[in-house]
Amino acid sequence: MLEKSLKGVNIEVVNRGISGEVAKTTAERLRLEIPGISPDLVLWQLGTNDALAGVPVVEFEATVRETIDWLKQRNIDVVLIGLRYTPNLAKNPYVFRSSRHVEAHSTRRRHTVRVSI
Repeated sequence: MLEKSLKGVNIEVVNRGISGEVAKTTAERLRLEIPGISPDLVLWQLGTNDALAGVPVVEFEATVRETIDWLKQRNIDVVLIGLRYTPNLAKNPYVFRSSRHVEAHSTRRRHTVRVSI
């Protein structure tokens, strides 16, 4: 989708997303994989699996903050993509808290952009 939107621009999209992964696991994996890829930009969809797993919001927010700081120290831009909503998520008490933390973090940190899909 991104490649189609940016026709004529020389980009390479590397999809490293793993279905079902919580933010902490993704963060650990990013730290291992990023050095071998050297991306300019990371698109990170997060929060849905954390909400479903009941990850404490404080832990989720710390993971996001620390990972974004780690990426920024390496001059890698970050786009946070918010929770993917499903009917089951609408009933989950963690969803809105997780979503609010992603949005609040994105707003506070000017180097981060929030994208809702």
